[in-house]
Amino acid sequence: MPTTDEVIALMVGDGSKAVDSHDVILTQQAGSFQCISELHVGYMALHYPLLFPYGENGWHPNILLDGVVIDVGLDEEHAEESELQRKHCNVTMAEFYGYRLQHQDTDGIVLLRGDRLRHQYIVDAYAAIEQNCLKYLRLNQKKLRADLYQGLQDAIAASDSTATAIGQRIILPSSFTISPRHMVQNYQDAMAICKWAGCSDAFVTFTCNP
Repeated sequence: MPTTDEVIALMVGDGSKAVDSHDVILTQQAGSFQCISELHVGYMALHYPLLFPYGENGWHPNILLDGVVIDVGLDEEHAEESELQRKHCNVTMAEFYGYRLQHQDTDGIVLLRGDRLRHQYIVDAYAAIEQNCLKYLRLNQKKLRADLYQGLQDAIAASDSTATAIGQRIILPSSFTISPRHMVQNYQDAMAICKWAGCSDAFVTFTCNP
């Protein structure tokens, strides 16, 4: 039996390369098999039947925020405007799981009293959020203007001496936590503070378990 109360998840890679999703295979009553993603609407209910005995649907990208109404039957010009507004009105995966982990008067308390199984559910949800974020960054490199990052400055910063190492396929922006650019940006902010306020008397580091 394990001797620790911690539950961890190993995420392969740093996001710079495409990583296949979880290999989730369902066995139907007819005897056939079906492969689904961890982003499937029924993944959590099928994975944790004790926490979701009624098979509640999980997160999917078409959940609208409360009070948002999308008009149908619009002309092409207004339809594009409505679609643009809709992109900012959907519930994100982090918001969905953040809501599910709070006590709701209209919901049961099975999830809140899941003990170690609830702990595993939280870690699994966090891993799914990170994988979904990495997938979005991987599929929207043009929107993020990643081509501007691929240059000699990146190669010099990474101490690359060979031309074959220049040009990374997937660029993680500074907005993604623990990415190289996120760390460099924090370092530059810290140096700017030191330049303005003077040298620090103590240098304290700490880690945080998300």
